[in-house]
Amino acid sequence: MKKGLCFFCVLFLSSFLLSSEAQVWQWSTPVKSDYSSVSEAFLWIPVQNQEGKEQEITFAPLPDIPVNTKSIRLQATSNSGMKVRFYVKEGPAELISENELLFTKIPLRSKYPVKVTVVAWQYGRSSEPKIKSAVPVERSFFLTKSSSAQGFIHPGVLHTQEDLKRIFQLVKDKVYPAYGSFLLLKGHKSSQADYRMEGPFRVISRDGEYRHTKGKMEADFSAAYQNALMWTLTGDEAHARKSLDILTAYADSLQLIPETNDAPLLAGLEGLKIIYALEILKYTYPDASGQQIRHIAQMFEKIFIPVMENFYTRKPYTNGNWGPIVCKAYMAAGIFLDNREMYEKAKDFYLHANDNGTIVNYISGETGQIQESGRDQGHSMLGIGALATVCEIAYKQGDDLYSSLDNRLLKGFEYVAKYNLGQDVPFTTWTDITGKYSQWTKISDISRGKFIPVFEMAYNHYVKRKGLKMPYTLQVLEKIRPEGFDRDQPAFGTLLFNN
Repeated sequence: MKKGLCFFCVLFLSSFLLSSEAQVWQWSTPVKSDYSSVSEAFLWIPVQNQEGKEQEITFAPLPDIPVNTKSIRLQATSNSGMKVRFYVKEGPAELISENELLFTKIPLRSKYPVKVTVVAWQYGRSSEPKIKSAVPVERSFFLTKSSSAQGFIHPGVLHTQEDLKRIFQLVKDKVYPAYGSFLLLKGHKSSQADYRMEGPFRVISRDGEYRHTKGKMEADFSAAYQNALMWTLTGDEAHARKSLDILTAYADSLQLIPETNDAPLLAGLEGLKIIYALEILKYTYPDASGQQIRHIAQMFEKIFIPVMENFYTRKPYTNGNWGPIVCKAYMAAGIFLDNREMYEKAKDFYLHANDNGTIVNYISGETGQIQESGRDQGHSMLGIGALATVCEIAYKQGDDLYSSLDNRLLKGFEYVAKYNLGQDVPFTTWTDITGKYSQWTKISDISRGKFIPVFEMAYNHYVKRKGLKMPYTLQVLEKIRPEGFDRDQPAFGTLLFNN
């Protein structure tokens, strides 16, 4: 056909399938020949069945694929037990069977990576017992020229293999003040190879009916994280086994994170611990089988990722620390799962989202004031710590978010450090994105001077790597070094972020 020719929508009636699925609309639109931007092609959308019992599709995120891959098999299920079907929304691919996706020829002048989007759908049943159409689930991935499926560095969630070797040597040589952080890590109850689990639980929550699980599951996930660290720092396999045992126990048991107010915080805070431990175990512990790792990853994809996705799709409603807390776990999961779409989505959130938790909306470019400065100092530190963690994860993958908006994160750290050291800072009433948190007319002195271990990570980057100055942050570090444990942060920064 001629370039630019457009097909008109065609309505047709398909024969009824065994599941009583009925009409679908089909249309196609032209596809750009260089795949720099791909329009929908041969798009199938089921007519919605509005009657009957509701059903839900489970369709896990798809990893990126090397460009020379011939085909892949798609897997999705519905809790109705009915067969899930697929269609290609965009990209150089076509279905050659019910679940086999064949990649078609890509023009030589195409711009890589090339995006492919597949949609899973299930019509339902119009006869008794009736079942409603499921909400379609869309998944995108990229065809890449990279020698690996994703081009990600592994291990690469906060630490690369080179980082781990360097930190191991610091511990071996007992180099202070880094070794001081190691001693705090080593002595913590959640770092012990004989740690006794508080769970696992079928349902976990920070609030609501299952709030009694909060402290217990937090301690368990901290133990998974810290034992993974101890494995890399000591070579003692007992720590690796403990981390793997905890994660496997939760993968065997966990069924739900309820949709309570704090659900996104749980998914973000505990999710990063889980993903960090998984990344370490997968790439450094040979006795962790592929089956074990997949089992845990499937739990994460089923239970944690949907909570984070829901947060992204909602209208902004929270203070700014929530956004980067979710973002850091989502970005880390994108790396572990070799899912470029997730990783890029997290980067885009940090930079551009309509949320209080972005670099542009959380920190003033003029003064460094924090969106939550009028609330209290603890949440301000929590927020900038989460932003720094997002930046550090991205930096290990070759993306410099630290420098965004003329190093605005540095300015935020200096503002928080200066005020909490007892000095005056400028303050203006903040108009936040939601309009809910614009009533603070003065900076809060709640928890002033109570520092949490978030400062080494940013100082390490801006001063040690880049040669910039952070005089107030340095004063904080001189007061609190070595950094130790914190339930909601990577923590132990004097050791872990020291290059």
